[in-house]
Formats: sequence, structure tokens, C-alpha cells
Amino acid sequence: MDNLPSHLIKARQENKLIPLVGAGVSMSLKDAEGKRLFPSWIELLQYAADALENEGEGKLAKGIRATVDLEDFQQAAAYARKGLQGTLWSKFFRNHFGEPLKRIADESLSLPKAIWDIGNRIVTLNYDKVLYKACPERDQLKELDNSNASELADFKRNDFSEPAVWHLHGRVDNISTLIFTPKSYSKLYAETYQAALNVLKGLCRDNILLFIGCSLEDAELLQEMDKQHKLFDGNTGRHYALVREKNKAEIELKTKGLPLRLLTFADFGAPSHHYWSWYG
Repeated sequence: MDNLPSHLIKARQENKLIPLVGAGVSMSLKDAEGKRLFPSWIELLQYAADALENEGEGKLAKGIRATVDLEDFQQAAAYARKGLQGTLWSKFFRNHFGEPLKRIADESLSLPKAIWDIGNRIVTLNYDKVLYKACPERDQLKELDNSNASELADFKRNDFSEPAVWHLHGRVDNISTLIFTPKSYSKLYAETYQAALNVLKGLCRDNILLFIGCSLEDAELLQEMDKQHKLFDGNTGRHYALVREKNKAEIELKTKGLPLRLLTFADFGAPSHHYWSWYG
């Protein structure tokens, strides 16, 4: 892994370093047989096509597969959302993001446990409860989504004595809060969750974000968020992202113009805690 900048270390010492966790963290988790438990974005869309086919919605299933092949993931997600109505919607997400939680092998939790060593505030893009399971004080953990306006204000000020995780895209145990596509994200935040967006802007301005496990899709979303909402407007500092070496060039392109420095490593997995020893 790259040498860690003193600016980053100082932010941790001052409790101003906030991990922002992406799908790569959950995708690193395995069951007792070594099988991966949580899907990638593309796999999730493919599972949606399978689910719709099983419900007799063959045209929508074909639409998802065709648009995935064309790498038009937003349109694929729109087809999935159109078909997964009512209880099908909640059942689908609980099946892929709720049920696997109980099958995570304990030794596979090294990465999310290490993330809690960074501090007591975490923002996640993930729907699942992996960070809950990895939290050393899970009985005290506050789990927030964008509907918790007053608690998010406390999160921003770091007024909690307990650990807290903010599910920026919603959480599986509050299905109504889920944000499924970058396009719906932009619209939903602009119209509904202005208070949450203001908290996010404040975090970007007053703290240092460390992106962990973020994918190419997350990088694209980050660029879109900044364009639509001037997320980093007025931010005088720099944020950081841990990215796989093989993805560095593409993520640099997708985050061009953002105050983001990439720190590279070989691959996701179950890292030893020496990755985080500099936090001391």
C-alpha cells in the first residue's frame, strides 16, 4: 500500500477522519466454505432479471440483460425497479443483503472490523448490516438513514458517544429508504432529503473522507453528486480513497476534478490490522 500522508494521519488523531464504505468491503466477505456472500452491482441486476423471469416478466428480464450487456446500468436498474413491485421489491433486497449476514464467517470480518478502528463515525453506500455485525459495540450502535434528520445533525457534529453508521443509500431494514440508481439518487436527494445532503456537504467541508471499497460505479456516482449538488464546493482539504491498483487509472478518470487522492493496494480481502496501525 502507498505511504500514508501526514495530513491523513493528523485527521485521524483529531477524530476528523470518516470512512466512507463502498461495495468492495461487503464483497470481500465469505461464508465458511469460502464463497462470496454479497453481489456486485452487475450481479444484482442479473439476479433481478432472474427474479422477474421467475415471475413471468420475461420482457423486463430481457431488457435488463440487454442493457447490462450495453453497460447501460441505469436503464437496467429502471427495468428492475419497474418489475419488482410491492413485496417483490422488499423480498429481493432482503434475500441478497439481509439473509447473507448470518452466514458470514467470523474470520472474514477483518476488514470491516479494522474500519471501526478508524473512528466511531462511518458513512456507507451499502444496504447491508455488515458494519453492524463488525462493530465491537453493536448493542450501542446507532444506524441512520436519510430520514433521520435530527440524528444526522448530531452525526455531523460528532455529538454521539456511541458508534454510528449512516447508510447514505438506505438500509435493508428500512426498504423505503433504498436508493437504487445514481439517477434516482440525484432526484431523490434534490427533492426529499435536503437536510441529509447539507449534512454530507458539512462532513466534506469539515472532515477528511477516506473512501474504502468503492467501485468504478461509486466513483462515477461521486462525480455526479458533485456536479448536481456542488458537494465539495468550498472544501479546502483533500479526501482520500483506497483503490485497487488495477482500477486506479479508471477511477482517476472518473473522479477528475475532485479533491481526491488515490492510495493503492493489491486487492480486497482479509487484510491484517497492520494496515491500520498508523492510526495508533
